[in-house]
Amino acid sequence: MAQAVSELTNEGSQAFEAAMPTRSQLLKAETTELEIRPTACQLKAACIPADRDANGFDLAGSEANEALVRQHCRCELLKNADNVVLL
Repeated sequence: MAQAVSELTNEGSQAFEAAMPTRSQLLKAETTELEIRPTACQLKAACIPADRDANGFDLAGSEANEALVRQHCRCELLKNADNVVLL
């Protein structure tokens, strides 16, 4: 295939030249896919749960301070530059 590309480039084929932008886009898409695929496989293998927000948790039966948890979910600690330690 590399030899064919070289020959077509040397011949100056108009059809080949017209296909160059499409070929470049396809190569870029394939490169991106090859870079992303290992990370996607690792995340799938890690069985990481789907993202959730604070509304999806029932904090009533928990020892956690619901008001404090909701405050942290609203990122209010960033306004005051507070530190948080989660255990």
